[in-house]
Amino acid sequence: MGLFDKFKKKDNIKDEEVLKYSSENYVIKDNYKSKEYFLKQLQQINFFINHLYNLGKKYNSKPDYSFISKYLFKKICILYVLGAEPDIIKQNIVEMKNTMENITLSDSKLQYTDTVNLISLYYLFNLNISDIEFIKSKMVDEKYVDAILDILRNKVFDNKIMTTKDYYLKEKIGFFPDYNKDNNGLMNVINSNNTEIRNQEFKKYLDEVKTKHYNRLLKEYEKVDEGKYTYLGTFDFKLTALAKILDIDKNILKDSKFIAVDLL
Repeated sequence: MGLFDKFKKKDNIKDEEVLKYSSENYVIKDNYKSKEYFLKQLQQINFFINHLYNLGKKYNSKPDYSFISKYLFKKICILYVLGAEPDIIKQNIVEMKNTMENITLSDSKLQYTDTVNLISLYYLFNLNISDIEFIKSKMVDEKYVDAILDILRNKVFDNKIMTTKDYYLKEKIGFFPDYNKDNNGLMNVINSNNTEIRNQEFKKYLDEVKTKHYNRLLKEYEKVDEGKYTYLGTFDFKLTALAKILDIDKNILKDSKFIAVDLL
């Protein structure tokens, strides 16, 4: 689910990528919004990314890689909803990786959300993990690493399904930027040593916690003009990666609007 965007662009800008998707018969994976909506958002995101790169060239300075990486993730989400070819999505994941690597060249730390998203995408799309080794020394301070990020990094970098953390960071709602710690919900999944119980707890989390969060976001969207936010679809790559790592039964996930089952 995306953040609320205040950036708007002129509607008369041509976008070859958008024209391509509008002319082909892609199957939309989320029907909450129309194909036309997602194509428009893709056009706006492409424009904004190019605008940031061009600003850097114009003023002979570094582009705002932090913003670019966030918009690339939004682009990846929309491409997935539009049913884009995996290779096209992978190209954008690698570009997102490059922007995040550029962030670290100035000794800046990576943000939690960007780190979790990139590790999840590289894992799910079977990309070369060695290309994101830089994350290990540049991710958020250890005190901000929750159980989900800990499991992701241990599995992806060391092939170990384990965590020493006892909480995860709850998703934010609407305009509120703060994350709250939670030691229930997903922790019941992570701490379970019983396969059947783990599957039940994961399904319970999706049906109750994740669905509640999604419905609250939709209420936030109803309060504002459509041009002030970007709806990215329901799929959660972080949760999808966690489901794959923990080997959650695909049969209980196949009808979930939050899990990208084809990536498991």
